[in-house]
Amino acid sequence: MKSFLNPEKGLNQTWRYIVSIPIIFIFIIIGILCYIAALYFASVHAEDMVDFDEVVFSNPLIDLFLTNAKMVFWIIGLWVAARILHRRSLKSFITPYRTIRWKQIIFGFSVTFSLLALFLIIDLISNPNDYYMQDFQFSNFLLLILISLILTPVQTTAEELLFRGFLLQFFAKFTKSPIVLSLIIGGIFGILHFSNPEMENGAFWIGVDYIVTGVILTYVTIKTNSLEATIGAHAANNVFISLFIASNNLAVGHLPSLFFTNNNEATAITTLLSILPSILFMYIMIRSSNKNSMGF
Repeated sequence: MKSFLNPEKGLNQTWRYIVSIPIIFIFIIIGILCYIAALYFASVHAEDMVDFDEVVFSNPLIDLFLTNAKMVFWIIGLWVAARILHRRSLKSFITPYRTIRWKQIIFGFSVTFSLLALFLIIDLISNPNDYYMQDFQFSNFLLLILISLILTPVQTTAEELLFRGFLLQFFAKFTKSPIVLSLIIGGIFGILHFSNPEMENGAFWIGVDYIVTGVILTYVTIKTNSLEATIGAHAANNVFISLFIASNNLAVGHLPSLFFTNNNEATAITTLLSILPSILFMYIMIRSSNKNSMGF
């Protein structure tokens, strides 16, 4: 069986991964500079927008578009590192198989989206006072749908390629333990999200949420021997939040989502409930993968 952690093709010496890191980082910086330049252009040419903050907060859809679009440079950086240094395709950071299994990506997306919808419905019934429907504007919501479905998967896939693709394969050169690898990659993934505004809702528990979710997604990647399911899951999570849940302290800003909630304080209970869909996703995906490997 081909191993995702040990690519058969290409050149995969440790030094090649180390040299790849600054190359990828350069493209990440280019993306950030393009994002800043786009905001500056918008602030200069748009009416009633005189600085960066006004551009973002006057229309968070602009920021959502630019934030997701800049992630293309992450993918370009990873592609350059894969082709030039590792002499293999970008696909090798997704799957060890001949082709990408799109059904697996769609399955991961569908399972996660369904679980999140179920938990939101339960919360709406249990705590109706925590939510209210926002003023619905069809044009804004349609634009939100388009950005979320087209560009949000670009953003989440870029993160998956970097963390659970490139970095996971790098650290797998030193250990093959699924637990150790999951803790390392999940920890890096979570810590790099600590700058998100959600941390204002309770830094400790939000931090736990980020890290545990990162650990779970990494474990699923290892156990299913590919990145496909987690690419779908990560996209589903971010798309769902963008479309259905708005808040003042979200990384995506106050979007024209269907619902708005002010009850964002993170506690042990809310963190457990937030992580539970990821745990169920892990169980479903690993069980499905085991059945497929046995020919069921």
